[in-house]
Amino acid sequence: MSATQTLEQIDRCLERVNLLFDACDRWLRDPDDPSRYEVGPRAENVKVVYLERGEDGKMTRKKATIAELLERVAGVAPEIRLVEIKHSDPRELVLQASKRLEGLSELLARIRGELPEPTVAVLVSPAWLELRSRILGALEPYPKARQAVAAALVAHAG
Repeated sequence: MSATQTLEQIDRCLERVNLLFDACDRWLRDPDDPSRYEVGPRAENVKVVYLERGEDGKMTRKKATIAELLERVAGVAPEIRLVEIKHSDPRELVLQASKRLEGLSELLARIRGELPEPTVAVLVSPAWLELRSRILGALEPYPKARQAVAAALVAHAG
């Protein structure tokens, strides 16, 4: 895949992510103060145990979501708009998408040349120090060769 195709694919992905963020934004807006998010539970998320009087007059324990109970009293209570019960939680979606965007944003910045490539200090890396030690150890029976390799390593390290 060419860099241009990769950028186009990333742009399409970002468009979709923005649509997801917009949907989550709408869902999270506080109805009383749209400048804020309300991350508390929704009526369809909360199950409660309640008592209901049966035909025999006895109280029976029942369980339902608050949304279901509000629907039962629809004629008495204000009209309630229910959100589909089986859905992904926008609070989680935003967090997951944000986490995935970190890597995508870094890739995009690297492709565009906006981020410098990471530098690796090879001369102090544990793998290099171990290899250098093994090379010099293997050359111990050959003092002149060992000395020449050590001098070359020191000269290269600057």
